[in-house]
Parts: sequence; structure tokens; C-alpha cells
Amino acid sequence: MKSLAHYEEAFAEFRKTTSFRDFLLEIASWQPITLYRRSVGVSRYPEIKVPRFGNIVKSDKYPELQDGLARSSELARTSRSLFDIMSELFLTTPIPALFSAKNDDNSEYADCAGSTKNAYLSIIANHGENMLYSFSIKSADNVYNSAGVWDHCENIYCSSGVTGSSNIFYSRYLDNCHDIWFSRNMIGCAECIFCEGLQNQSYCINNKVLEKEEYLAKKAQILSQKWEFERWYAAMPKDSKNLSSVNSTGTFVSMSENVENGHWIYHVKDARNATFTGGGSEKTDLYDTVTCGATGHMYATLNGKFFSYYLTQCTYCIGCIGLKNKSYCIFNEQYTKEEWEVLADKIFSQMERDGTFGKFFPASINPFYFNDTLAHFIDDSFSREEVVNRGFLWRDAAIRADIPAGAEIVTTHELDQFESTEGDWKIDSAILPKIIRDDAGNFYRITQIELDFLTRYALPLPRTHWADRMRQAVGMR
Repeated sequence: MKSLAHYEEAFAEFRKTTSFRDFLLEIASWQPITLYRRSVGVSRYPEIKVPRFGNIVKSDKYPELQDGLARSSELARTSRSLFDIMSELFLTTPIPALFSAKNDDNSEYADCAGSTKNAYLSIIANHGENMLYSFSIKSADNVYNSAGVWDHCENIYCSSGVTGSSNIFYSRYLDNCHDIWFSRNMIGCAECIFCEGLQNQSYCINNKVLEKEEYLAKKAQILSQKWEFERWYAAMPKDSKNLSSVNSTGTFVSMSENVENGHWIYHVKDARNATFTGGGSEKTDLYDTVTCGATGHMYATLNGKFFSYYLTQCTYCIGCIGLKNKSYCIFNEQYTKEEWEVLADKIFSQMERDGTFGKFFPASINPFYFNDTLAHFIDDSFSREEVVNRGFLWRDAAIRADIPAGAEIVTTHELDQFESTEGDWKIDSAILPKIIRDDAGNFYRITQIELDFLTRYALPLPRTHWADRMRQAVGMR
């Protein structure tokens, strides 16, 4: 019998050879960045004609079900393939509509949220207040339409790759900055507009240092052109310089070492094909990893080792779903350590023989629309035909998440009637009860918290759906 260490090493070596594109297809496609409206409320899972996850329950009802998820079965002793069994379990095992954590206040419309207040239509939001339409936010307040904002940030709007900064608008890849507009790749800067690659500079426009009075006058003139804001942001290149990192490639690899194909990586050492990972103490040995913030030594995993899904405080689990505080389980069945080791060897040996060892869940059981996942947000060169032919799902219908029925609909081309054109910038609160339809036919609305922020910083109403705003923040191309 081969040891568990043997299989872990073999699995790691296999994943170390994966191309970045295959990593996106196989693993990043399991990280949704769009939420949907279902009968059980807003959910990470779309409703599809032939379900792949069959028992979606309300998030607040899920904790009372978890103790009963461990089952008595003989699945681990059969000769069926692991992926075939997992396909069955995904259809029969309860799973929450959203991955909600604890200590949340007014965050029932956020996925993977913890210790938050007013987290709304955001994914992976932790330790902050007022996080709207954003992805991978930690220890930050007042974050809108942004991604990869970490470590004591405040007032971040339409920006990505931001650490330790405040008052950042339409910008990318900043560390320890404040009052920055339409700029990127900056460290320790303040009061800069249309700048790139600066360190420890202030009162700059187009990388030119100005006297404070001249800068403030030009800033006022630039920021009066609100109809240009989204166009300027869209035109900004998305490539980045890696900040304070050694021997590393990718996008916004910050304070890291020996990282290949890292994207939005912070405090990581020795990693390959890793996205939105790190923070706090240094993480090591991460291969083919999506949104890992807690631990190192993770290989091709999402919420649990060994082909499992949505595990909480679990160890040594294979093919398990939704368990909490469990160890030595296979297909949600409890075993002794000795039994588990024998069955684990049987399962992994069979996977080695049939060529599936080292691979992740197949496309045929992926429950997400591929074009609404991190994979397509990072790289939109994947075509509908390509991914559908591989077995993935693709969304063609318009998005409606938290949209009340019967509300008056206005188009994005009609929004200027709610914005002030003279004097002090104001947005008419009459927009609040209305639903906005963008050019793609998707529906969104403006919340009171969002309106207050837009008014405070004299920002225009957004003209694109919130999912496309996140796509612009995350996208590499």
C-alpha cells in the first residue's frame, strides 16, 4: 500500500506541469463571480434545465443540516470512479445557496462573506463595511466595483490590486497610496492623476510634478469631465509591474518570491498558477490554487483537499461535500484512520490506472456558467463554442439578481436626467426605486449606500452592469 505522502507528492508534481490556460479551464471555472436570483434567494448557482447541483437550500438554513450530512454508505468500497460518484453526490447532497460565514450584518446578498457589514452582491468579502459589487476584499471599508483590495484600505472605487491605500478611483496596482485617480503601478504616492510607475511622489499629473495650487486647479478641471471617467478607465492598460517581488511573473504579484503565473498575489513564496491568494503571514507551495487565504501546501483545491467541496475545518476527506469539523471521511462517510488509509489507497490507485489522478472535477459536473466565473473574467479569449464543446455551461440570458418585480425600468442612456449638469454635482434620489437596463440587457439598481458614496465623491452613475464592472477590475486583457 502506498502512503498518503506518496499521493500528495505525485499530485503536486502533476499540477506543477499544468498550463495556465488549463488551470483556468479546470479549476478557476469553479469560482463564480456572478450571483443569480432563485426561489431560495440570491445564489451562486444559476438555475439550469438539467441540474448539476440538485439540492440548493437557503443559506441561513444550512448550518442545521450540516450535522446530518455524514452518511452511511458503501460508496468508497465500490469500483465506480471518484468523479462518477461525486456527480451523484452533487445532485443529492444539500448545499447552501451562498457560502456565508459568521458575524455578518446586512450581508445576505454576498457570497463567501465573513465579519462584514453591508456586503452586497460581492464575492469573497471579509472584515469590512460597505463592500459592493466587488471580488476578493479583505480588511477594507467602502469598496465598490473593485477586486483584490486588501489590508486596511478605505474608499476604493473601480480599482483593482490595492493594498494599504485610501481614496483610490479608477486605478490599478497600488500600495500605500492615497487620493489617486486613473493611475497604476504606484507605491507610496498621493494626489496623482494619469500617472504610472511612480514611487513616493505627490501632486503629479501624467507623471509630472506640479506645485500644489496648480495641481488642485487642474484636478478640478479633470474631475469635472465625468462623462469621460468610464472611458478613461477602460482605456487603461491592464498589465502590471510586480511590487517588491523577486523572481515572479504575472499580474500584481506583491511582496512575493518565486511565483510563476501569479495573479493578484500577496505575501506568497513558491507558487505556480495561483490567483487572488495570500495576505497576512507568508503562504508557501501553492499550485493551481484559487482564492486561498488561509493556508499553504494546497494543490488544485477549492474548499478542501482531495476532490472535496465546501468543507469547514475538515482534514483527511476525499470526495466529501458540506462537512464541518470532520476527519477521515470518504464520500461523506466516517471511517477510522486505518480504514481511511486503505480505502484512500484503493481510490487513488484506481485513479492512477484510469488516468484521472491529478485532474480536477470534469466540466460535466461544473454547475456554473463558464462566462460568469473567474476563468473567463481573467481571460475572455475562451469562446462559447470552445467551452460548451468541452462540457461547460454558458449564460446567454440577461442577469437579474436582487431586482424587484414591477419596478420602472430606465436605460443607461437615460441616466443623465438624474445627474446634475451645473454647479455642485448631485444625483437625484429618484433613481433609487428604478431598475437600470444596460446595453447588454442586464438589469441592476442603485442602492442608498452606493448613492451616498457617489454623491460624497462626486462620481457619475455607473453605465454598466455590476458583473461587468467586476469583470473590468479582474480581467487581464
